Amino acid sequence: MENMKSLHKDEIDVLQNQIKDIKNEFLQITDLIQQMELNKPEIETLNVLYNSFSYLIFNMEEIGKKSSALFVNKNLYTDSTELSKYFYQILLKIESLKEAYLAKDRTTYNKYLTSLKRNITSTEYVLSLLIGELASEITESLFRPLIEEKKTQNITTKTEELTKNMAQLNSRVEKCEKKISLMIKKNPTDFLENDEAHVLKEVIELHKQNVSWIEPRFIEKTLPITKKRIDEALEELAQYEILQYKMRGGIKVYKYGEQDDNNKD
Repeated sequence: MENMKSLHKDEIDVLQNQIKDIKNEFLQITDLIQQMELNKPEIETLNVLYNSFSYLIFNMEEIGKKSSALFVNKNLYTDSTELSKYFYQILLKIESLKEAYLAKDRTTYNKYLTSLKRNITSTEYVLSLLIGELASEITESLFRPLIEEKKTQNITTKTEELTKNMAQLNSRVEKCEKKISLMIKKNPTDFLENDEAHVLKEVIELHKQNVSWIEPRFIEKTLPITKKRIDEALEELAQYEILQYKMRGGIKVYKYGEQDDNNKD
């Protein structure tokens, strides 16, 4: 039994170190982005960014697997997987940024840099929520043996206070998330770049034509935007919860707001 407890503690320590590494890596990334705004672009900086997000993807997947094995909360694995997808989307944007840099296309470079900064900001927020949830599970896991053994009433009382405070904090975070989501939904044009705004407008126009769920190919017919960029814009709009989506015939289809789903188009 003692060996099992020791092994569990060792796994927790590894997980805490991985979380610390991710936080440090993200701090370095934000510093690099600031340098890119102030200084002349360098291919070395773009390569460092690319390698950093490749590392984050691998490390986040490892954290998801370890959390799934250590904790009852299986949402941690789902959330870490989704966050890995966000990291991968940013990785693709860095590739586009590098292509624009090598092509000496300053206009496109600045456009992708602006988009990259916005994605990193929103992803940093999601990452902070996941780290907070992981910290909660780790704290509970470390204190659980002391609570179960009832070593002291003082520890029990303090743990109850900690749980109460964490519940209050989670409640505040949920309210904050809802407010942010509502702000974006009410004023999407204040937050969206041109491509995203055009795609959203086209989705709304198709709804007016009684198309309940929109396939990306419907939008490709009317907008002078590449398929890749349309797919990216739809994913970003869904991430902001401006669009809803579901799978139909192996393809993601999207809708805006609470459109009726009576039409089986």
